[in-house]
Amino acid sequence: MLADLLRPIRRAADLAQLFTALGYTPDADPRENGLLPVARWKTFRVVGLDDPDPQAAVRSAARRLGATAQPGLVAGVGRGTLAVATPRLGTAASSPVLAIEVASPGRVQLQLLSELAPRPGTTALAHALRVNDVLASEEVGERFFVAFRGLLERVRAESNKRASAVDRTLLALFPLTRILFLYFVQAKGWLDGRTDFLRAQLDTALASRRHFHRTILHPLFFGTLNRPAASRSAIPQLGRIPYLNGGLFEPHPLEREYGSVMLGNPFWREAFDTVFERFRFCTSEGEEVDAVAPDMLGRVFERIMESGERKASGSYYTPEDLVREVVVATLATALADGTLSHEDAIRLLTGNPVTEERTKNAAVRLRTVRVLDPAVGSGAFLLGALAALTEAWTALRPGMRPASRAWLRRRVLGSQLFGVDVNPIAVRLAELRLWLAVIADDPETDIRRIVPLPNLNGIVRQGDALLDPLGAARMLGLRTVPEGVRHRVATARATVFAARGSERTQALSDLREAELVTARAMVTDALAQARSQLRELVSMARGKDLFGKRVRLSATQQARHDALRDEVRWLSRAR
Repeated sequence: MLADLLRPIRRAADLAQLFTALGYTPDADPRENGLLPVARWKTFRVVGLDDPDPQAAVRSAARRLGATAQPGLVAGVGRGTLAVATPRLGTAASSPVLAIEVASPGRVQLQLLSELAPRPGTTALAHALRVNDVLASEEVGERFFVAFRGLLERVRAESNKRASAVDRTLLALFPLTRILFLYFVQAKGWLDGRTDFLRAQLDTALASRRHFHRTILHPLFFGTLNRPAASRSAIPQLGRIPYLNGGLFEPHPLEREYGSVMLGNPFWREAFDTVFERFRFCTSEGEEVDAVAPDMLGRVFERIMESGERKASGSYYTPEDLVREVVVATLATALADGTLSHEDAIRLLTGNPVTEERTKNAAVRLRTVRVLDPAVGSGAFLLGALAALTEAWTALRPGMRPASRAWLRRRVLGSQLFGVDVNPIAVRLAELRLWLAVIADDPETDIRRIVPLPNLNGIVRQGDALLDPLGAARMLGLRTVPEGVRHRVATARATVFAARGSERTQALSDLREAELVTARAMVTDALAQARSQLRELVSMARGKDLFGKRVRLSATQQARHDALRDEVRWLSRAR
């Protein structure tokens, strides 16, 4: 609706209808200094101006209003842009400027504009303070992550003291990452159709003196978001909430062992006021420079870890431009063969089509690609690969609708991407970013039709890729794993990805068993081969030459003998 009201605006005189729709009343009182009366809320005034540089003009006008302590809002129009600023009350200063392209406004910009609407029962001063809050978007980046880490430290201090340091960090991350994820979901209007759902729920709990975490968040996480509507208990105050599934809103094994962290109302009030409500959130990266986007979450991982721990584990944030360059170059090399040139591969991975006769070969090559990041961190390279492969598939299918693109992302994620990391915190954040990538392109607005999130337990795994008994098995000349065994693992992983509700537990158990069967078969085969090679060397050492003298192993053979003996012991333990 607001987008429709914005498009006809060409000058300040056209603003009255927009602000009337927001809940203000028309204003015809004369104003000085060339400012046009537009609308008002009690003594709070909205004034307009026309200027070729509306951002600079509204900033200057807002400063003049601030010097007179006049509560109000300045809206300027010029060159297809609507700019809005408000004075910082009591000072000759202006808030940051909200600039909106009237022909094609961004979703976050529309959200901010809608939040300028007066709330019934508020005073002009209270409204002025809230408008200041809405427009006072802090610079996104370091400040958000420092603030988030401050919350994490506080929650970690309240976690179970019996848990290890890493487990306490994870226990603290669970409630915070769930809220963080829901702020992105809320920005899409998926929580009861409101973009202020979480804040409204907190205000309601505080007003009624109820425990926000116990009476709102806990039922929201574990009784609503993780259950289809038909199997939920009656929680009418939460409204229309989608079934998101995905493992994010299931109790983690650590929470079952140590208990969930239950945070009090003072903590949540401060967390909302100083972090979650202080910043804006958008699901599409690059959509709005003043909003927190999913691509920024990689820095959370770097901020969470102490500098010494980062150095020891080699955990550092990789800039997005570098990720894109490395991913495209690597995938192009993997895709290029006799049927698809390196140049065509790069064209596809950057979203450009190839000739019609090469499209079929390109599709065949794309289907064969699998990406494994053995040190996935917070998922930067998997996200880069997801974006590049999605671009490639989209380039092969021009005119693809947004809903199809969202489906395509899920398909690529479920069948072509895999990651491992020794740090469980990194795995948690990688999952979070991949889930956000899944919902970013989803255009669905009907909450009842939102497709649940996939499970990522079979895609991103916690483990040490450098201590791999299967790798040792392959080094020993392992024979090909039987097709039936490989098919069982692939089928189990695909089942986990799509499983919902109670099916998920059984699917995870089946995947674990399939992987163990495969691992046992590979290790057993490798052990048999290692023992066979060891027996040959031992037999050689015990043998005699034509003159009856004992054969001595060469230095190379002796080193191989010692290595095989170690391998046998290690593989026996691994089995």
